Amino acid sequence: MKDKKIQFLFLLVLLVLGTFITSLRADAFDPVIESPDHSFRVIQPWSTDGVICRVEFEGAKRNFILQPSKLDWVPEIYISPDSRWILRIQKTGSGDNTLFLYSVSKRKTVCEVKPDVAERIWNAIRYLKGHNPGGFYHSGFDFVSWEKNSILNLTMHGRDLDEHHAFDLDDFPVSYNLLTGEVIFLKPLPTGS
Repeated sequence: MKDKKIQFLFLLVLLVLGTFITSLRADAFDPVIESPDHSFRVIQPWSTDGVICRVEFEGAKRNFILQPSKLDWVPEIYISPDSRWILRIQKTGSGDNTLFLYSVSKRKTVCEVKPDVAERIWNAIRYLKGHNPGGFYHSGFDFVSWEKNSILNLTMHGRDLDEHHAFDLDDFPVSYNLLTGEVIFLKPLPTGS
């Protein structure tokens, strides 16, 4: 009789623990993000195939899939206050992420901004440093704010792997002008060794 009670309690603990862990996973992100003007929403369900971010417009018959799709990690999604821009910060590996910027038109279409905003920012660093860094370790971006619906404020992180010019970017502030494509560094780039 005592063994049956212990087995029952053990199963009950496993059930409660499993429910708790599942709820943590489900609450780790919001799978639906509504635009400030309620004209569209970004849905990002996770499945065994990966995450596919879909934009659904109110009253529209077609959806847009944000590319690239079927990635292993749920992205961070930020929508500008005027609902004209979608920022997607996408984990790409251990300690690394990249960003994708999409413009949203009044005709209910979504287009990725090209050339790639992340690449523009990294190219500006290469230009200002006067050399091509040897790649970056644990590199990426973090969202800070939207400013006046035309400026995207971010911070960057990463370590240049070039042994002759190595420098660190730790919460390094950078802005991107959504209207002109200009990259604005808010302080001097760190000097290398």
